[in-house]
Amino acid sequence: MSDFSDSTKSQEKPKGTEEGPTATTQKDTTEAPFEQEETVDEVVSQNILSEEPPAPEDDSSKKVADTQSSSPEHIEPPTSFEYENKSNDAEEAHASKVDDIEPDDARDTAEDGTTKNDTSDTDDEVFVPAAASKVSSRFGGTRVEAIRPETESMSSATATLSHDTASAEVPPQSKAKKEKKPKEPLPDVAPESKFLNSLALLPCLTLFIFAALQGGIALFFRDLWPLQETQAAAVVKDTLTAANWLTPMLDGKPYSAAMPLYFWFSSAVALIPDITITFAVKACTVLSSILFVLSTYLFARAVGIGKKTSLTAGLLTMAAFLPAVTMQLNGLETLFAALVTFSHAAFVMGWKRQRSFFWLIAGFICAAAATLTGGFPGLFLPLFSIMFISCWRKRPTRFGEWDVAGGFGIYLTIVFSWFAYVYFAVQPEYLLNLVPNILAAPFKGVLTHLPYWWHMLAMLPFMLLPWLIVILVLPWTKVFSITFYKNILATRNPENVGVAYLWLSALLTCALYCVLDYMTPVWLLVLLPQIAILAARAIKNFSPLRSKVFYRFLAIVFLGAGAGLIGLVNFTTLIPFEIQGWMYISAIMLAAAGIFWIRSPLNSRAGVIGLTLTATLLIQPLFIMSAPAISGLISTKDISMTMEEYAEKDFEPVVYNADPAPFAYFVTSPITHVFDLHSLTTILNSKKNVVLIMHATDWNNWLTKPESLELVGTLPPVVPHLGQGFVLAVQEKKASRYIAPQPVEPQPESVSPETQQPVEEEPKVTPAPSKPTLETPQTDNEEELAPLDEPLNDNSTTATSADSKVKQEAAMAIPITPERVVPKN
Repeated sequence: MSDFSDSTKSQEKPKGTEEGPTATTQKDTTEAPFEQEETVDEVVSQNILSEEPPAPEDDSSKKVADTQSSSPEHIEPPTSFEYENKSNDAEEAHASKVDDIEPDDARDTAEDGTTKNDTSDTDDEVFVPAAASKVSSRFGGTRVEAIRPETESMSSATATLSHDTASAEVPPQSKAKKEKKPKEPLPDVAPESKFLNSLALLPCLTLFIFAALQGGIALFFRDLWPLQETQAAAVVKDTLTAANWLTPMLDGKPYSAAMPLYFWFSSAVALIPDITITFAVKACTVLSSILFVLSTYLFARAVGIGKKTSLTAGLLTMAAFLPAVTMQLNGLETLFAALVTFSHAAFVMGWKRQRSFFWLIAGFICAAAATLTGGFPGLFLPLFSIMFISCWRKRPTRFGEWDVAGGFGIYLTIVFSWFAYVYFAVQPEYLLNLVPNILAAPFKGVLTHLPYWWHMLAMLPFMLLPWLIVILVLPWTKVFSITFYKNILATRNPENVGVAYLWLSALLTCALYCVLDYMTPVWLLVLLPQIAILAARAIKNFSPLRSKVFYRFLAIVFLGAGAGLIGLVNFTTLIPFEIQGWMYISAIMLAAAGIFWIRSPLNSRAGVIGLTLTATLLIQPLFIMSAPAISGLISTKDISMTMEEYAEKDFEPVVYNADPAPFAYFVTSPITHVFDLHSLTTILNSKKNVVLIMHATDWNNWLTKPESLELVGTLPPVVPHLGQGFVLAVQEKKASRYIAPQPVEPQPESVSPETQQPVEEEPKVTPAPSKPTLETPQTDNEEELAPLDEPLNDNSTTATSADSKVKQEAAMAIPITPERVVPKN
């Protein structure tokens, strides 16, 4: 009896006929004779047994008789009643056996109600008597019961059968309206996503498209972002005009405020025909972000992760809010992070093998490019990682193989050959400014930075929002199991070295940035690939329940961000500027919250696609509408235009201990860049008019600043704890020849030194009649203002013009007569 279908399954399909179960029941009743029912009525049962079974040719007559027995006026003979009761008891026994079937047995039942092995019940000889028996049992049982009472056992059986028949006659639609459909339980394994499988066929192309859409749409609508892109535009403009590209140029001098490779990259893009420098600089920023996303995917593949999870890791780098913004605005840091990640990927591929010249050489070439982009951390980050992974695998001799030595030799050749060329062929002053102020700056401030080592770790959670909440969904109970620690020790095996490299490189990068003096969160992009890959591995192992919880947490984060933005803009004054397009940003967040709450994907990796698409949509109104308002706060345009006005008035522009490129982009005159106070003091002591830009921190700490400097402008920072902004000060040693003369009050007539002594001895002279006031030479050491076309005169010379000479001679020719002398008393 285990081949029978489950009664509940047959009720879920109303369209299916009941011929299959009825035929099976009739087969069982025919196989089992009715000897067990002889106790009911022996006479009637003997009459039934004496009857011959219906022949095939009498099927039509049997159907007609059954139809007549089902009519309300028809009263069945006793023979039919006995046959009916016996069939009812057989069906009751069959129903009781069907209820005892296990769920596993019911799965083997076909959808049409018949068992898979039951193929002999399709004959017409079985279907027709079964249908007749079922029709007579439904409509004739209750009426005959009133005519002929049954025994107690027969009555209970008939009542039970009538109850089951009445429940079976209820239409499935009306029954579904009364009872709520139970929720389907979540599956144990996440279902496959066809969309994710399609994107995983060409993962690099998918990541390229997402990264290009994220920053490329706003590329045509926004201006150059302050500081970073204005710096690159000013250097690229002067580098293209110079004949030598090996050193970036600014105002005709080698630019030593940053390493050169990013400016080579931008200058190469600017060589494309019919492209402006402004567009080339912005395009380089987008290209750097594309390289960074692709490097994350290649790093994940090198570690040994599948295509789908590696694609998820690349999408997570674009789904974080702050990295999605900084990647589209800070091209130099993004390119540095991409090159370091490429170096990680090459090193982990080479470390999986006994010896690999190709991958080690490729890794050290990427490390050399990273060094020429962002300094020596481009070498230390991957180099320390392979050193520690060698110790973890108990193979310290691997670091001394020939492939490692050859790759390191190529690194030294690339880096130090450039340094040697610059020192001997260009000018030593370039390296004297570059090495201490750029290459050694993070290491010089280690002792000063140690009390604030936690600042980088405090910034890290904000860099990983919103998918940082994956930490809340992880199965933390596994930490207390022995298997967890066995898996950690298993990473020493060659096949698991990639996972160990991920953890070690992430921890070393955190430790290095906690020690070094890097106080900007942009440099945390170097740490983002490792964390994104580890998060993608965790998301891959999420069950459907954990996936549902994860995306509902994301919905809460989006809801809080959207509602918080509305409250900050409309009901508070915490934001000091007007955010354009805030309604679009909040609408996107609220819509994403509703979608993730209602349609939480059971496949967690497929949901990352929607998360990345949300971040891509958020960036568009932020760059196109909100960026101009934010740009006005951190832009150097206003303070640079003020410097340009003073430079047009014969002031020498000077920038002290700061990058001059963001200011040089708006100033046409060459800017003098100084690093030490001695050079600045020398410039201020010279007889020149100076307009100076410096950090507000340096201005406040400058105890010996001259009183001749006058503060005329400031540029406050956006984030106060990251600095105090810039100040603009001027020093005016002498009146400029380009300043319009001011109206001068009339002064009394001056007396020459030659005539001053006789006046004291002789009688006082009466004032002369009113005559035009004549200009006489100054008797003090100050210089007087000269006309634009004449040089300045000192105290011992007279005017060179003929008119002034004639007037002076006429004044000296007037004699002093006695009538004009007043006698003394």
